[in-house]
Amino acid sequence: MRIVSLIATLLLVSAVHAQEICDNGIDDDGNGLIDLNDTQACPCTLLPPQANLISNGSFEEHTCCPGDPSQMQGNFIDCANDWTDYQISASADYYNPCGFNPPMIPQPVPDGEAVAGIVVHTWPGGASYEFLTQCLATPLIAGQTYELGFNLAAVRMQFGFVGTLPINFGPIQMALFGLDTCPPLPYTMYDPVWGSPMPAQYCPTELGLTELATVTYNPSNAWQNITLTFDAPFNVGAIMFGPACPIPQDYNMWGSSEPYFFIDDMSLTNVDVAITSTGHPCTNNLVLTASPFDDPPNSYQWYLDGVAIVGETGAVLNASALGLGAGTYTVRVIQADGSCIMTQQEFTAEYPVPLATAT
Repeated sequence: MRIVSLIATLLLVSAVHAQEICDNGIDDDGNGLIDLNDTQACPCTLLPPQANLISNGSFEEHTCCPGDPSQMQGNFIDCANDWTDYQISASADYYNPCGFNPPMIPQPVPDGEAVAGIVVHTWPGGASYEFLTQCLATPLIAGQTYELGFNLAAVRMQFGFVGTLPINFGPIQMALFGLDTCPPLPYTMYDPVWGSPMPAQYCPTELGLTELATVTYNPSNAWQNITLTFDAPFNVGAIMFGPACPIPQDYNMWGSSEPYFFIDDMSLTNVDVAITSTGHPCTNNLVLTASPFDDPPNSYQWYLDGVAIVGETGAVLNASALGLGAGTYTVRVIQADGSCIMTQQEFTAEYPVPLATAT
């Protein structure tokens, strides 16, 4: 009996004095808190949100309300403060409940009420490019790492904004382009013979801009939050956002309809470490990437809701492939000097309001 009591006492003492191991998914010290949730045993500095270098990224601030394009009224992006078209013949669009706000916009809108929109399509022998363009109040600094975040939703829009058809176009590369200075915008190019504006069929690289980064977008009627990171190759004074060049051939016009993207909640921040993502738990294709990734000298660990995803220490976390769903994902970085920093990204399971479709 004494031996049993002694063993029980030793086990109790061992449990009391056990130390929390912060990356094994186990409550080692028995206090009910696992890994990062045990903030006393596993202290780490959560990096604060960085300042958004994009002005009016949710398009809420405006100088005019959009009109109904089916009534020959303008709904162009220059109604939104600090935004403009990339070329005089382009026509990126602006939507706000204070004016024209068609029911085909997926609800709820990610941030506020207003959104922007662009046509993305090809035609025989060319393409129609529309880009959101902005001169930055604070330029990007060469060599520093930045994260671009935005929300996208897609429709096949019938001409005149009268309805939508099923999406029948595939993945596309979305791109951020940059220029060292702020040029006169929009670009003005005229036909040398007829004097009329040249069509908006020029890739930004043909206008002197540099492609800074791309990310794959899988079109869906539901809003998707997408992020990407990149190192600025030079001091960047102006940016353009839209499709990479060239546009895929399945982005064509047919049946009086065309591929169309809605855009909202844009941000551009300077980062120490960031989580970028593609896909979503609801579409079972969520992939997360930590960037910049420097191993060695740093070491990394992924977490879901504060609990370590054991063995996941690389730059990429294939969350859906591992059977993981919604929640708060964290990447922890133990730096070369022993200090700990971490950043988080939350994914929620939201289901879109059904869209009205053409009959």
